[in-house]
Amino acid sequence: MPSISGHNANVELRGLDEVRQAVARLERAQRDPSIPFRVIGERMRRAQLQHFDDKEGPDGTPWPPLSEATIARRREGSGDAEVQTLRDTDVMYTSINYKADRRGVSVGTNDPKAEFHQFGTDNIPMRPFIYMTDDDADEYLSILTQHVIKDPLKMV
Repeated sequence: MPSISGHNANVELRGLDEVRQAVARLERAQRDPSIPFRVIGERMRRAQLQHFDDKEGPDGTPWPPLSEATIARRREGSGDAEVQTLRDTDVMYTSINYKADRRGVSVGTNDPKAEFHQFGTDNIPMRPFIYMTDDDADEYLSILTQHVIKDPLKMV
């Protein structure tokens, strides 16, 4: 399950019965599910990075813009440098990673500031960047299915 692991904040994914069924088929076929989970993990990581570039939440709603005070504070000492939402230092962006094993795959970050942006606070609006779209779920299900019925090397 995707998580923001630095502070145990989990984003629970629901409605993935087909994926769970595909994993069960893998286990019945005695195929190593860690292989497709590693492929899925890398795809999940790349998808989360794309969310930073898209600057929108799972429903396509654009992230709220930075406040004028935040923009001014970030420009101090850097002139008119472009201020990018969640990308100025790229610390959070580069911390996105995944873990895959026989039991599943998770994607997340160990950046302690991530949960504030993912879920919002009184002073910071929500800017979710860890989520899975329906198209992502279809792709991951396809990877699992290919591993069950085809050559797993064709997944990559």
